[in-house]
Amino acid sequence: MFTLAMEAKARGMGVVGSTSNILDFISSKVSAAVQQPYGERLTFVLGTESGMITSIVRKVQGLLRQHGRMDIEVEIVFPVNPRSITTAQQQVSSGPTQLPGGLLVVPGPAMGEGCSLEGGCASCPYMKMNSLTALMR
Repeated sequence: MFTLAMEAKARGMGVVGSTSNILDFISSKVSAAVQQPYGERLTFVLGTESGMITSIVRKVQGLLRQHGRMDIEVEIVFPVNPRSITTAQQQVSSGPTQLPGGLLVVPGPAMGEGCSLEGGCASCPYMKMNSLTALMR
């Protein structure tokens, strides 16, 4: 995936870097789309897991609302190994996994360290603000 990302970056179709770089790239593409007189569908395939959900969705929704553009669709794809997802059917020590907002599946772990719904990277501001509950507000 890293090789594909580097090739996409060379063509101006991707970014390799920090969470901030990813957010800036998506924001720039959405900002360019809202300046066009027609609607379109943008798709971004991320090489990261659920820790970026809240910051990306808030930024994209904010840009679309700011420009009144409900004719632009933004799809965010989190490709993860099937073993690296959390489903509502999974069991944890306290019982069934409880995913907020009625979701049935999320990319990455539901909690704990790592790129999870709770965040986990102590130095990353995007992870600190991230929670699925915040996203669903």
